[in-house]
Amino acid sequence: MSFCKKGKDSDVYVFVGSKIECNDCSLVEDYSFTCETLPEMLEHLKQHSLAGHKVPKKAICSIKADCLPENYILPCFHCEEEGTLEFLKLGEHFQVQCKDCGCKGPLASNREVAKTFWNRVMIR
Repeated sequence: MSFCKKGKDSDVYVFVGSKIECNDCSLVEDYSFTCETLPEMLEHLKQHSLAGHKVPKKAICSIKADCLPENYILPCFHCEEEGTLEFLKLGEHFQVQCKDCGCKGPLASNREVAKTFWNRVMIR
């Protein structure tokens, strides 16, 4: 799984293989920074930002969302209410919705993916 790839909006390529890797990394001698945990990669990406490198906000948000405890779901950022969220089943897809304001997360193939998508949107 890739969090970001090098391109016009990114100076870093971060993906998960057997470890978490910042490939073709300009901050280390052998051009490959690897670590065991996502918080370690967040710290590494902070060093890239401090060095003036472009690090996509989407990658930071995705890593932060993936660092949340397994069954944790973030509250709606519109109404900041916990406990008012529900899972909707729409045909073969799932979606998280705030019962208070109606805010909906992206469609997903299952409940776990719907929760992950919701957290990634809410953490921004």
